[in-house]
Amino acid sequence: MKWIEYNPVTREVEPEHVSFVLGPNWVISFQEERTRDIFETIRQRIKAGAGKTRQNGPDYLLYALADVIVDQYFRVLDCVEENLANLEEALFQKAQQKHIQEVYTVKRELGVMRKVVAPLREIVLALTREVPSTDKSLISSNTELYLRDLYDHINQVNETIEIYRDQMTGLMELYNSTISNRLNNIMKVLTIISVIFMPLTFIAGIYGMNFEFMPELHWKYGYPFALGLMAVMVIAMLAWFRVKKWI
Repeated sequence: MKWIEYNPVTREVEPEHVSFVLGPNWVISFQEERTRDIFETIRQRIKAGAGKTRQNGPDYLLYALADVIVDQYFRVLDCVEENLANLEEALFQKAQQKHIQEVYTVKRELGVMRKVVAPLREIVLALTREVPSTDKSLISSNTELYLRDLYDHINQVNETIEIYRDQMTGLMELYNSTISNRLNNIMKVLTIISVIFMPLTFIAGIYGMNFEFMPELHWKYGYPFALGLMAVMVIAMLAWFRVKKWI
């Protein structure tokens, strides 16, 4: 099995390999790294003599150890869900390139989780099938019920991972839609500015021609009149755009 930790800084899932060997009266566990005792809760439960761990056989202890790992999957998924909620809020407020990079990071880590969790269904299901009618079985019929419950939890983790992966696709579509809307607004503003300056450029172009006999060319108030005409045209166009609800 794989024990996983969620790194809140890098937003990555950090897996650690854990192996179990089940015997008639014993269970051996191998942990890849000794950075922490992931089964401390089980040890404390055994020392206290509370619960069903001491009352049942080693097959139940194997289930209890595996259940601790599966419970950790739910805690990691809670962290992923919180991260997704923050990303969604950030994309709604102001989508940036760094946000889509974070989305891809979370999607990649969900893929890692899926590779870790998906094979466990067949493993646990195979254990439930190892319950024969003879006394030589290492899995008792009583523990089989707990293993089936563990199988349901693993299925729930897998389904949650798929839901979050679909949500990641929705976040990427939201990012693309937000960027597209922002680009459309920029293009609308630039288009309005271009349309406003087109008639002004037309007027300035006419009176910029080097002809001697032109109307109002030598008129004392020609220059203020041209500026006033330009101002009136700008105001009229802005008012028209406002009426049409283009701005």
